[in-house]
Amino acid sequence: MPVTVSVVVPVRNASRYLAQAMESLLAQTLADAEIVLVDDGSDDGSGEMCRAYAREHPGRVTLVTPASPVGTGRARQLGIAAASGEYVAFADADDIPAPDMLEALHHAALQHGADMVIAGYAVHRRATSFTVLADERPGTPLRHRTDILAPVWNKLFRKDFLLANAITFPASKMFEDGVFVYKALACEPRVALCPRVVYTYIRRDHSVSSDIMMRCEAMDSLADLRAFLKKRGVFRDFLAVYARLVFLHCVYYPACLVGIDSVWHGHRRMENLRNVLPYLRELLCFIMTGRRSGAGA
Repeated sequence: MPVTVSVVVPVRNASRYLAQAMESLLAQTLADAEIVLVDDGSDDGSGEMCRAYAREHPGRVTLVTPASPVGTGRARQLGIAAASGEYVAFADADDIPAPDMLEALHHAALQHGADMVIAGYAVHRRATSFTVLADERPGTPLRHRTDILAPVWNKLFRKDFLLANAITFPASKMFEDGVFVYKALACEPRVALCPRVVYTYIRRDHSVSSDIMMRCEAMDSLADLRAFLKKRGVFRDFLAVYARLVFLHCVYYPACLVGIDSVWHGHRRMENLRNVLPYLRELLCFIMTGRRSGAGA
């Protein structure tokens, strides 16, 4: 049976959560969907779980195993290359897609002839949760909707559109999904908004995003985005958006990380406080040169 949608799932040491995510993906109401698992060098048993899923669901689950760990963005890129579907979606191994996520996204793509579909999602952290809706906002251009554009797992892309425009994830490990989305948006896709909440993102305390020095990787992602926009000759059109992304990912989020997560809640408190000055040095270098120190030409 031809595959309509391939959902790419990078897996890195997610053995505690993978079964729950796979339960939702295997129960998808879109019958001709494919799950592409990319085992990114797991050493906690996740790799064995991925191999078991591929054995138990031949033709439904495809396994990709890089020779060495490549990071989430590159793992997703390998998943795209292995995907056989007309459309590509994404999920993380520790989140919960709605059972009809792929069907809802695919229906919107067909209904509007879209290259890119954007849906709503929920965020859950500890005992709190909130939703972000992909709704029409007159007077607010889509490119300014960082709330629905930043993640990649609430979207569907036509694979030929991605390949034709050389839209790829950066090699960095922070904000790589947002850069991928903004690259796609810069290529003037036909976009459809899906009013459904199709995905639940679980925000976990002890992730790489709670390490302030890992936030430097966002600078590498933003440098990659700027190079892509300049190559296409649209950087001036996206300048206000780019400046906002720099402020959010290089100033606002790190400040919240130190002030709230570290000082208030105590997560990596001493480590992050020690690294405030090194981070500020990297930020100054990025603002002055367009890249952080040691990032290469």
